[in-house]
Amino acid sequence: MLADDFFRLAHDDVTGRLRLTHRTVSVGLAAALLAELLTLHRIQIERGDVRIVDRTPPEDAVAHTVLECLVMEPQSRPLQAWVDRLAQSSYADVAGRLVRAGQVRVRVSRRLVGRVMTVFVPTDINQAARPMALLATQLRWRDPLNQHDSQLAGLVMTTGLDRYVLDGAPAVARGYLRFVVEHLPPPMPQLLHAAHVHL
Repeated sequence: MLADDFFRLAHDDVTGRLRLTHRTVSVGLAAALLAELLTLHRIQIERGDVRIVDRTPPEDAVAHTVLECLVMEPQSRPLQAWVDRLAQSSYADVAGRLVRAGQVRVRVSRRLVGRVMTVFVPTDINQAARPMALLATQLRWRDPLNQHDSQLAGLVMTTGLDRYVLDGAPAVARGYLRFVVEHLPPPMPQLLHAAHVHL
């Protein structure tokens, strides 16, 4: 799932610590969840609005919840408003999906000042590192990217994760990333723009 891979990219594959701010990751995850519904042909984005085209509940519980949330709202569904709204719960939703799948475990620690910190530690380092390694390799070698990887590249560039994915890569890799993102088919550019506005 796109949001799962973005979650993995946004966290250290050993410690589970965030690579970006919580807000940035949450916005990226909100966009990824909407992109999942686009891929499932449940929604469409037209002129800055989200339109439901199929109310059939997806098999995945999180995708089902997001679609249900969209269905419950009035007819007017501005995309930017939905990215902002879904960002309020997207982190917990995707983390919960990965916990249920056994791909991360919850570690709670207390700081000296009494703050409680929750970290989602990968249960399999290789699985956690796979999206980063795959995308980095594809960009360095300028390999063709499928829909999933192209969408992931768009989220990476929009949120600033490209500095991790392309760490140590030649300039040509960054140029290829820009090329991929600039040539994403609609409506993905609208979705990425809506995410960028909220960062």
